[in-house]
Amino acid sequence: MKAEIPETGTVIEVNGKTATVLLTKRGPCKGCSAGRIGLCDPCGGISTLVVMNESGAEKGDIVKIGVKKEIHIKGYLYSFILPVVALIAGAFTGHLTGIDYMEEILGFLSFIIVSVYSMKRLYSLDKTSKLVIKSILSRRISDLSFQEFTH
Repeated sequence: MKAEIPETGTVIEVNGKTATVLLTKRGPCKGCSAGRIGLCDPCGGISTLVVMNESGAEKGDIVKIGVKKEIHIKGYLYSFILPVVALIAGAFTGHLTGIDYMEEILGFLSFIIVSVYSMKRLYSLDKTSKLVIKSILSRRISDLSFQEFTH
């Protein structure tokens, strides 16, 4: 799942429900662990992202981008809650059978099966979810030429 690294940037283009945001990496972002594992470019350069524009940001606005809260909740559900519930349900079912060691066997098998399912769902969630503009920090700083930042 995408890491929750709140970023700020400047909107350089708006296309319907999406916006292109110019990010300048500096400060804590420059050497963070997300850059070391390949989630972003740790070289301190400039990058652009296409994000969902649900806040109505316009060209020139400084915005904060991140992941929707619903995506986080689904991620926690798939990562933690479903596997633990499967482990407990499998162990309880195994206990009801009355067979020796069936609690451990069914608990472990149900945990593994649900964990594999959850990992597939998390992968799918990561591929289909997009970053969104969470808030507009300031409106139109000016009509600067953004061409100088993109070269």
